[in-house]
Order: sequence, then structure tokens, then C-alpha cells
Amino acid sequence: MSRRLRTAALTAFAVLLATVGTAVPASAATFSGVVITTVTIGPALTVGGTGQVAFDASTLSPAAASMSVTVTQQPLTGGAILPYLGSVVTSGVPTLSPTITLSPIDASAVDSYLMITATFTGSSGELYVATGQLTVTAATLSASGSAVPVSGTARVGGTLTADAGTSWWSPAADTVSYTWWDAELGTQIGTGASYALTAADLDRVVYVEAVATRAGYASSTVASSFVGRVGAGELTLVSAPQIASSVSVGEAVTATAPEVTPAADSIDYQWYLQDGTAIDGATSATYTPGSAQLGESLYVVATAHRASYQDYVSASNLSGAVALAQQTLTAAPTVSSSASVGVALTATAPTFAVAPDSIGYQWYLDDGTPIDGATSATYVPTSAEIGSQLYVVATAERAGAQTYQVASNLTGAVALRSFTSAPTPTITGTALLGTVLTVDVHADEWAPAAQSFTYQWFRASESDTVGQAIDGATSASYAPTAADAGSWFFVEVTAHAASTTSYVIGSAPSRTVQLPWLAAADGSDQVETVVGGQLKVQLHALTPGVEYQLELHSDPVSLGSVTAGADGSALVDVTLPGSVTAGTHTLVVLRDGVSVLEIQVVVTADSATTTTLASTGGTLGPGTAAAGALLVLGAWLVALRRRSRLA
Repeated sequence: MSRRLRTAALTAFAVLLATVGTAVPASAATFSGVVITTVTIGPALTVGGTGQVAFDASTLSPAAASMSVTVTQQPLTGGAILPYLGSVVTSGVPTLSPTITLSPIDASAVDSYLMITATFTGSSGELYVATGQLTVTAATLSASGSAVPVSGTARVGGTLTADAGTSWWSPAADTVSYTWWDAELGTQIGTGASYALTAADLDRVVYVEAVATRAGYASSTVASSFVGRVGAGELTLVSAPQIASSVSVGEAVTATAPEVTPAADSIDYQWYLQDGTAIDGATSATYTPGSAQLGESLYVVATAHRASYQDYVSASNLSGAVALAQQTLTAAPTVSSSASVGVALTATAPTFAVAPDSIGYQWYLDDGTPIDGATSATYVPTSAEIGSQLYVVATAERAGAQTYQVASNLTGAVALRSFTSAPTPTITGTALLGTVLTVDVHADEWAPAAQSFTYQWFRASESDTVGQAIDGATSASYAPTAADAGSWFFVEVTAHAASTTSYVIGSAPSRTVQLPWLAAADGSDQVETVVGGQLKVQLHALTPGVEYQLELHSDPVSLGSVTAGADGSALVDVTLPGSVTAGTHTLVVLRDGVSVLEIQVVVTADSATTTTLASTGGTLGPGTAAAGALLVLGAWLVALRRRSRLA
């Protein structure tokens, strides 16, 4: 039989009284007398404490011969009754005062009833059962201090650490958990033993709560003191900015960025002279020194910024003194390898990595003698430089940079210049006896301008198309003679100019020289007419502008005169005088009383036999003249190719 009594109010070390009862099996004799049980409670009925139950069996009759003990447990809230797993110690003699000790009370018994049952057996099998009951509650962990210790600096970027580990509690805690709080807002901001302060924590007041737990013990919570206010973070310099030690006017210098941890959001720059004077406007990582900084040393100050962190200011190394810039040549000037008197030479401009402000030039002879006044990119050689080679020296100037001089290549030896334009001369005139042929050299078309010309006339014919020089024919004009009949002419013209190679060129051929000839109006070599009729004759190859007398022989009958036109031709169209009778006559053409041409004239009396002549004057001449002109043209083309050349 078992009864349970529970006090209405328990302290942290609750005590549960014991009850006594008897039970006698039906087949066994029973003890007589009363067993008085005494319950002895240890310092605390908590996990880890000691619980004892004492039994007084001295009054049993007959005396107990043996005794057994069982201990079970059951949750305070009810549930299954299970064997007690902790340590049980039995001491004393059954007939006297046996004591049951539970030490220490196992953690599995927290918030449970512990039931100690003693069974006494007599020598004749008598049975007596007595029970005692204990209530076990959780113990409380003790902290080593009244506040959780916190280490670390309360600034953004820092870390706060709660120092309340398992050994800070008594007995040692199994686990400790942490919660970080904003003291002013009462909001949770983090968990864990450590808390990294971020920009969001700037100006916060924080604290931490530590909660310790141990099996069989009530959890214990202890807070830290307030920490804060949280200040701005501190940047840590890893490397300072650096600039080149060698700096020059006009050449950009770029500072390396300072490295800080944590990384900066932005970096400001200010450049200074070595005496600490700030350079106006020099507020970027790159600065280009000007002439004003020539000879000065420079440094830069970098200020690193990060939100919720204090700025970090660091200075670079000091550069060397600012020097004049070095101009870097990328291409030297060049001049033509061919040089001639009067032909302009132009040097290409040298090029540099940075364009110079100006470039000056000076031309030199190959022995290093400067040419007076030759100070531009273009120079025109004169006769004084014939046979010499030339070169030019270019001098580049740029503000804040060293002057740079560079020479071109040498030209070839200065030579006589050549004519670059040489028009083909042309012969003017009719190529008739008594006229003059003149060569036109087209002087205004020569380049450079020719200063003089010399001439040599050549005579060519169908039997000698190459032609032969005419002795003494060395002027611009030539008058054909009777010996030139059937020939044509061309002229070799030689142009001359100072410091210029003479140039020889052949002219186009002249017309073929013709002897005077005449024909009837119809082109025949006999004129037919009637008494009192018209006499029509064509005259050719006469001297232009000369008057010729006309007579009909044998008895001279004057028929008047004609004047040769500009082309040497004339048309005779006269009425025969009545004195001219039928028969064969001769028309004589005279010049200054000398006969030059004749043609037979047949005069008939029968008008039915009269041949009507065209009033236009008929053809220009006999067919043999046209064929000869074609041969002349071909011969002229051959001669022109042979004689037109550059000397």
C-alpha cells in the first residue's frame, strides 16, 4: 500500500514526509508490532543533493530476518513509474534502524517523486512493507559575479565579447547562450558570445544577457553592465600613398591609393610643395606639374573616408625636384634624297610623344656649314650648293621641357635642275618659195622659264625621212629655196636656263615645199575655150601677196595680173579679147617680167565644143601632191620621235 502527501508550499529544498503501512501475504505469518519510520532529509532535496529515508524495525515481532529496498520515480505531473537510475546506499541492520541514502540525487529525478520501498521478511516468511517518499526539484546555478564581464572596445568595427563561459557558473554550466540588446530601444540586436559593431550601432548603448543551463538545474540569467555609447570606428592603415621620385614639368604624376582596413568608401587628395604649401586645384590622385613647380619637390596627402568611421589621413613620400620634361622623339625629320637647283626641298616635321609648342629649322651643307637664311622647313637650293649634300636640323621647343634637336637624313648632291614642262615647238608659215618659216617655241609654257633657245633646222624628204641638218640654219626662221622643193623641215630647239640642264626637243614637221604650178579649172593640164570665151586657170604655190602678170602667146596679149593669196593660190578667170583667134596658144605667168609658169590654151570657134568650167575654180592641185603630203606626215612622225629628247 502507498500513500503520497505533498506540502502546500515548498522551499527551494522541498521536504516530503514518509508514510508507513503493512502488508501480509495470505499464506504467510505476519509480524506483530509497529514499524516506525523516520525520514531524514539531507541539506537539500535538489539534483546533486543527498536524500535519506530511515526505518525503525526494532519492534517487529518476530524480528525481521532480511530486508530489500526498491526506489522508483514518477514525474510530479503524473505519468509512468520508472526505476530510479541514481545511486542507492543501504546501511544498518534490519532489526535496528536501516537507512536508505540517495547521494547525489541524479539529474533524471528532477521534478519527480522518489518512492523508497523497504520489504522486511521474517525467518518464517513473514512480510512487512514500509514506504517513504521524497520530492526532488531543480537546483539553481550560481554566477561568478553580479554582471557578465564584457571585453572589447565600443566603437564601430570593433567586437564586444561576453566572458561568461561554462566555468563562470557554479556548478559549471552545460551551455551558455547570449543575447545582445539596444538598451534604449529594448530591441534585440544580436546573439552569440561576440558581437561585431557595425555602422548601425553608432551611438547605441548596448548590453548582453547570458543564460546558463545545466541538466537538473534551473537556467540562470545574468546581464552585463551597459556598454557604450558606441563610437565611430577607426581605420587601420595598411599602406600609405606613394608617388614617383622622378617628376617633370608637363608629365602627369599619379599617386597610389592608400590602403586601409576596412576598405575606404572614398579618398580625397591634396598635393603640396615640400614647404607645406597646398597647390591650388591639385585635388585628385593625378597631378601634372607646371613650370611654376620647376625645382620644387612634391607630396600628396590622402584622406580616407568610410561611413561611421573616423577619417584617416596619410601622406606620401616626397618626390625629387620637378625637372624639365624630356621630349620623346617618335619620328625624325626627313628630306628628299634628290636635290636640284631651284627645286624646293621640304622637310617633314619631327614628331614627339607630346606635341611641341614650336619647331625651328636650319639647313646645312654636308660639312656642317649652316646656310644663311635657310631657316624654314622648305629650302630652295641655289647654284652655290651644286655638288654638296644638304640636311636640316629641327629644334623642338615646349614649355617646361628641354629643347630637342634632331637632324634629318642627307640629300643627294645638289644637281642642275631639269625642265619640268617642255612644249613641243611648232613651225608656222606656208612652206612656199619666197616665204619664211618660223618656229614657235611657246616660251611662256616652259617650266622653269627658259632664258634662251638655240635652233637647228633639218631638211627631210621622201627619200630621206630622217632628215639632214641644214648648214647655217640656226635661227628661229628659215626661207625655203628652189632646192627645197618637195622637202619639208623640222627644228631641234634647245632650251637654256641658269643652273638648269639644257633640254632638246624637236618640232612638228613643216608643210612640204612646193614649186609653183597651174592647171585648168577642171584640174587638167590644158585649157580649152572658144573665141571670146572665158579663160579659167588655177595657180598654186605662188609667193603669197606677190602680183603676177598674165600674157597669151605667141603674140603677146596682156590678160592683166593676179595677186597670190595668203595660201599662195590664185584663180584666173578672164574673158579673151576679140583679137585672140582660134588656135593653140600659151598662157604665160610672169613675175617681174620673168616667166614662171605656162599652160597650153586651145581656142576654138565652134561653141558646141566648148567645155563648161566650174566657177569655183576646180580642185586644189594634181593628185600627186596629196599622195606626197601623206608620205611627208609619216616621215615627220619618225623624225619627231628621234629628235625630241631630254638632254
